[in-house]
Amino acid sequence: MFEESPSNVSLEITGENPVEENPEKAAAERLKEKVSSMIDEQNVYFDSELLAKEYLTKLIERYHRSLNLDIKEEYSLEDIEFAYNVFLQHYAYEATEYMSDDTLKIIGSKGYFPLNFLRKRILDEQHEEIVEKVEHQIENDVWISQTN
Repeated sequence: MFEESPSNVSLEITGENPVEENPEKAAAERLKEKVSSMIDEQNVYFDSELLAKEYLTKLIERYHRSLNLDIKEEYSLEDIEFAYNVFLQHYAYEATEYMSDDTLKIIGSKGYFPLNFLRKRILDEQHEEIVEKVEHQIENDVWISQTN
């Protein structure tokens, strides 16, 4: 791979070079990987209030059931914090009771709980049961570690 000569070092690239073949596609794929990684690691920084509001609005619209939030024009910071830090944590824990072993293995292999699993794998009647359980837990100040 490396050829060394007395005056310089040269590098020979073998195989396909996606950047050379289609630079725009390669750049788009790399950007998608980077953004996905940032979101997966929850390492997202917004330097604009408008961008942050847009992101949170879309997140709430997509996952409003799991957050137990109605879709509306504005949300208080307290409502978002409670929905994400309290309700969603209980909801995700209770939702695992309705998931197949294969789904749980996928979750375990990822090392985090993909919100899409809540959106796509919980049926309406299961959702209602989960919300009732979670509301009861929160009302009675029962935390996840105490439900086992």
